[in-house]
This record gives sequence, C-alpha cells and structure tokens, in this order.
Amino acid sequence: MIDKTANFWCFSFQYNTSYLRQGIHMKLSIGSFVVPAASLVVFAIMTLIILVPALDFAVYPALNSCGLKITPLRKIGFGMLMGAAAMAVAGIVEIERKKYIVKYGTFYQTPFNKPTNASSMSILYQAPQFVFLGLGEVLVNIPGMKMFESWRHHFMAVYIKWHCFCHVIVFSIKLLW
Repeated sequence: MIDKTANFWCFSFQYNTSYLRQGIHMKLSIGSFVVPAASLVVFAIMTLIILVPALDFAVYPALNSCGLKITPLRKIGFGMLMGAAAMAVAGIVEIERKKYIVKYGTFYQTPFNKPTNASSMSILYQAPQFVFLGLGEVLVNIPGMKMFESWRHHFMAVYIKWHCFCHVIVFSIKLLW
C-alpha cells in the first residue's frame, strides 16, 4: 500500500520543482499585475479547502445512499489517476508553450531576479494541473492516513518514513538533474 501512495507523492512534489520551472518560462503578467510563479499552488490549496468538506458531507453520503460504496482503496486509485492527469496536463501545457514560442517568439522577464526568455502563453494555463493535483491529494492522502491510522503505530511509522524517503529521492534527483 505504501509503495502505491509513494507514486502519487512523486507527482505531488512536482509543484515546487518542474511546475515552477515551467511557470517561470511563461508570461507572468496579467495586465499590470505580476503573478509570482510559485503562487499557483494556491489552486491546489483551494481545491483541498473546497473538496474536503464537499466530499465528506455531500458526495460520499450521496453515493452511499445510492448503494455505491466508495472504499479507501478506490479513492486512492482515483486520486492516483488525478495525479497522472496533472502530469499529462503539464506535458500538454509544455508542448503548447513551445508552440507559442515558435509562433510568437519570446520576451524577457525577470522572475526571481534572473533574466529569462519566456513565451507569451499565460501562466494561468498551469491552473488545471494544480487543480488535478489538489483533487488527487484529497483522494490519496486523506484515505491513506485514515487507513494507516486504523493499522496504528507500526504502519504509521513506516508510512512516515516512506514519505520522508520519497522526499529525499525526488529532491536528490532534481539536484542531479
């Protein structure tokens, strides 16, 4: 079980590495307002804030009353699909960003006080990948924590250690890359 959720964590760690790197090469300004590249994680956070109560108090009870039992493993499986969807959207956005460069050229901007060539494609095109990531977090992490809580101390310790291990692996790969 832990190894399955680790795949999702690798998706979810992308927002502070690959997604950020993609975002700084996109148009950060909307009119006179400049969107910080690292601020798009707000879309994932807002998805969490909205979906946790909506799922717990409306969607799951409605599905249960219709006779559809949504087990934690099904939630986790669907959450992993949402993580994969976030990665697919990120890939599509990157392909389109490069098409924008070919079609419209580049311009200079200075995110993080560093001059960068950027495409004229708005950074807001990244919003869907953050929404998918937020949905995946709701569906993977909450049922995962509940399952491990029911298995108590031994499995919780393994869960936490595995989570830390995944962080170390992902950040090590990013440093080497």
